[in-house]
Amino acid sequence: MALLDQESANLFVSPDYGRTNIRVRHSIISSKQLDQAIENTRSFAGNTIDSRLNIEVTGESYLNGQAVDYMGDSQLRCLLFILAFVFIIITLMLINVRVGLVAVMVNILPVTILFGVMGYFYIALDTGTLMVAAIVLGIGVDHTMHFIV
Repeated sequence: MALLDQESANLFVSPDYGRTNIRVRHSIISSKQLDQAIENTRSFAGNTIDSRLNIEVTGESYLNGQAVDYMGDSQLRCLLFILAFVFIIITLMLINVRVGLVAVMVNILPVTILFGVMGYFYIALDTGTLMVAAIVLGIGVDHTMHFIV
C-alpha cells in the first residue's frame, strides 16, 4: 500500500485501514473446482496470515456456487418428498401398493434419464438446469395422476 496514492488505496482498504478487499479474477466454471480453490485459499491464508485477522470469502462466483449447491440439495429433498407423496396418494386412492410403486417408478424414469444425459454430455448443474429437472418432474407427476387415476 505504500506505493499507492491515497485515492488508489481507498479502492482496497477502509478509511481506518481496518479492512481490506482483495479481488481475485478467475476462469473457473466448475463448482467443484471453485470449492477446491476456495478451500486452498483459506488453507493458505490460515497458514500464512496472522490468526488475529478475519478472512471472508465472498463475491458473485462464490455466492452463485453456494446457491447452486443449496438448490441441488433442496432439489434432491423435494424429489424424495414428491415421490413419497405420489406413492402415498396413489396407494390410498386405489388401495393398491403395486400401482403406487409403478407410479413412483414412472416418475423416477424421466428425471433419471435427464440427469443421465446431462452427465453423459458433461452439462453442468446450474440454476437453469436444476429448474429444468423440476419442470420435468412436475410434468411427470401431472401425467402420472392423469393416466393412473
